This record gives sequence, C-alpha cells and structure tokens, in this order.
Amino acid sequence: MPNWILCNVCFHQPSTSRQLAVTNCGHIICEVCFQKGNKDQCLVCKAQCKIQPLSNKSSPEVKALFTDIEPICKRYCSEITKVLEFQERHRKRLLAYYKQKSEKMEASLQKMKGEMQQMNK
Repeated sequence: MPNWILCNVCFHQPSTSRQLAVTNCGHIICEVCFQKGNKDQCLVCKAQCKIQPLSNKSSPEVKALFTDIEPICKRYCSEITKVLEFQERHRKRLLAYYKQKSEKMEASLQKMKGEMQQMNK
C-alpha cells in the first residue's frame, strides 16, 4: 500500500494487527481505533457512518480511491491530446478557408474599386 494510507485517528500504517477500513464519509480508520469509538460514528468527523474494510474484496468504487493515478492521468492526457489535436486541425482548416475567402473578396473589392475609378473618369 502507498505510504499515504494511514489511519486518520492514530496515523499508524496498516499491519496484521491494524487492518484499515474506509468510512462512507471518506475517512480511513484502523480496527484498533474503531474499537475505541462508538459504533456507526466516525471518530474523525463524528458523522453517522458505515465502514468497509480495505481488502481485495472491497468494491470497485473503494478500490478506485486507492489506485495509482499516474496511469490514469497518462491515459486521459493521451485521450485529451488526441481530441485537442483533432479539433485544432479542423479549426486551422476552417481558418484557412475563411482566409482564402477573405482574400478572394478583397481581390474582388479591389477590382470593383478599379472599375469604379474607370467609370468616374
């Protein structure tokens, strides 16, 4: 387990004598501290709560809270980069289209100005 996973009451790391559990209010409490407190009450925030032992049998939602975020960040950054690159390519194409259209309109305007000057003479 990562070194940041500690009991939020005694700040001991998990061991065979100190199994950790997570509360539905988001705190981590070891068995030793939980035994000292009131049943169904969080020792940290005093809210009514239930606990779920941390183990391989924990729910996927609880396991997700303790996973290494680096691979998740890499995956999402990669996906975000692909989306940004795709959108940027299409923005550039649109900008090039409008630039070309603007240049054609500018050329037409210059031509019309020249014709008007010819007509005024």
